[in-house]
Amino acid sequence: MKILFSLLLIFIFTSCSTKSRHEFAGKDVCFLLYNLKTDKFEEIRNKSRCETRFPPASTFKIPLAVMGFDSKVLVDRNTSYKWDGKKRFLDVWNKDHSAYTWMQESVVWFSQELTPKIGMQKIENYLSAFEYGNQDMSGGIKFAWLLPKLPEKNSLKISAFEQVGFMKKLWRGELKATSDSQLKTIDILVAEGSRNGNRILGKTGSGSSENNNGLRLGWWIGFLETKSDQYVVVINFTDKQKSTEATFGGPESRTMAKKLLVEKGLWKD
Repeated sequence: MKILFSLLLIFIFTSCSTKSRHEFAGKDVCFLLYNLKTDKFEEIRNKSRCETRFPPASTFKIPLAVMGFDSKVLVDRNTSYKWDGKKRFLDVWNKDHSAYTWMQESVVWFSQELTPKIGMQKIENYLSAFEYGNQDMSGGIKFAWLLPKLPEKNSLKISAFEQVGFMKKLWRGELKATSDSQLKTIDILVAEGSRNGNRILGKTGSGSSENNNGLRLGWWIGFLETKSDQYVVVINFTDKQKSTEATFGGPESRTMAKKLLVEKGLWKD
């Protein structure tokens, strides 16, 4: 009887493990779950990848929002920029946008309007003050955080561990910026509720480029709020081979993060 029970446990464990591997098959994944209450990591998956720096892509909108609000270039969530009439990849980008919809719809051109208004010197000063990744804007004031075709353009890079450090300071209002600018940034993050009453809020980041054979990079960084705890959640992945899926890496990263949170009993779809 004991042998049968042991075999049953092994089968259940193996089945669950196989399911997780299948979900993330073909991807090199980093996942970090940091408990803000205990100041400890509750999960670190793929530590070496989590220590590796990658372009932040659209997750850079979070520090950029802090910079914008702190420098008064963005006054509030309703600060708007007019669309220049040029057709972009997504139809939703092809219209005027506010600071709030910029974050919600991940509007690249809005970021590229915002950065020159803040100015390179100020951006570099903020990156240093925030201890944000390698702080390298040499790729250009409109491109350094993105993944364009030319690899020398994507100069700004940050690791998952560094993303946790930045987000931890943001949540606690500890960045070297006004408290108001940090609260306004948190207020415009993309939020989603769980059926168990928990909530995530954060930002995706997506990219791919010819210099890595078109392999997708996906990020999701954000916060998880439960009734008793708050967490920083960071996930990123790179495809191991060129994907046939016509999807952005960022939204896929958010889905993967939620699946991992389900495993820990912290999320319910």
